[in-house]
Amino acid sequence: MHTTFAEVKSTLASGSTVLDIVGDYLKVIHQNSDLNAFLEVFEDSAKAQAVIVDTKIANKTAGKLAGMVIGLKDNLCYKGHKVSAASKILEGFESLYTATAVQRLIDEDAVIIGRLNCDEFAMGSSNENSAFGPVKNKLNIKLCSWWILWWLSSCCFMRACALQRLEVIQVVRFANQHLLQEHMVLNQLMAELAVLD
Repeated sequence: MHTTFAEVKSTLASGSTVLDIVGDYLKVIHQNSDLNAFLEVFEDSAKAQAVIVDTKIANKTAGKLAGMVIGLKDNLCYKGHKVSAASKILEGFESLYTATAVQRLIDEDAVIIGRLNCDEFAMGSSNENSAFGPVKNKLNIKLCSWWILWWLSSCCFMRACALQRLEVIQVVRFANQHLLQEHMVLNQLMAELAVLD
C-alpha cells in the first residue's frame, strides 16, 4: 500500500491507474472501519475523480498532485459533501463551498477520499472527544490514537490514504507556499510536498 507520494508516482509510472490506487485505499478503509478513523468515505466521488485524473494523465495535462489520495479532517469544507467538525450539532450539514486549501489540492488533481474523525470542533489533540466516538489506535486499541504521534492517526497505520489528517500547518504549506513551521513529525510530509516548490 502506498504511504508516500513518491510511491504513488512510481506506481503510476509502472502502468497502474489512479482508480486502482483509490480502490486499494477503499479496501483498507473498509477492512479497518472498526477504528472509527473515517466519519464518511466519499467512495463514489473519489472513484469519479480518479477516472478524471486518469484521463488527464493519459493526455499529459495532469496536475502536480495527480494520484495523491487525501483524507480531510472533518473541519475542512468540500462542496457537496458533509462536514460536521465531529459534532452532532452540525450532523447532516452539507458544505456550500470548498475551502480554498482543499480547492487548491483538487486543482492539482488530488483525490479526496473521505472525511476523518477528530475531536469535536477540532478542539483537542487526542481524537477521544468526537461526538461520533473516539478514534482507536491501530497498534493498541486500549490507547488513544494521539499516543501514536500528534498527527499520525490510525489512518496512517492502516495506510488508508497517502496524506491524512490534513492539519492547518499542512494546508498552509501547500495552499499558501510560505510559513513553514518546523516540527519533526512533519519532515516526511514536507519532503513529499517539495515537488510543489
